[in-house]
Amino acid sequence: MSLMEYGFVWWMDTSVRVTEPKLEPVLRIAESEGIVFSVNSDPKNILGITKQTDLQTFDYLHEDPCLYRDYSESSATTLIVKSNPVTYALVKAWAICALNKDCISPPGTKYKKVCNLTEQTDGRCHRFDQSVLSILTSRLFHERIRSGTHKNVLNTVIEVLRGQVTHYFERCYLILKCLA
Repeated sequence: MSLMEYGFVWWMDTSVRVTEPKLEPVLRIAESEGIVFSVNSDPKNILGITKQTDLQTFDYLHEDPCLYRDYSESSATTLIVKSNPVTYALVKAWAICALNKDCISPPGTKYKKVCNLTEQTDGRCHRFDQSVLSILTSRLFHERIRSGTHKNVLNTVIEVLRGQVTHYFERCYLILKCLA
């Protein structure tokens, strides 16, 4: 809805922190190319899409996992999208999948949240929204992925801080204090 209403969306995971107030270079790329996203740097393909995605999701999307074996997963931490026919199709497909349990969370995937990175089999784990985003971005932007992504540009303005708790309201950091 926001993409349709405003023509531009910057989606960020809760672990993302903006570190640089000068966002113009990143926004210029999004404006000219329609999208800015990053793919995990993974020369050994430990984080390959087929390894990080349950095979039922590939089936649901009518995709052949073999076509994705050489691609690393897209980072689902941040995605900048300017509305155009291609990016609109990407966001629409991601949203439709997110609303369909058999696509985003097929049976048995709740047991695949933790990944054994030494296991080399396809479908060893499942990253839910990140798995689907990886398939969709690879499908639509595979040439851009092969030639390099905007990860370096994104890393100049954000950082990912998983597990960090931010107390925006210091006196309320314990919910019980706020409810009293």
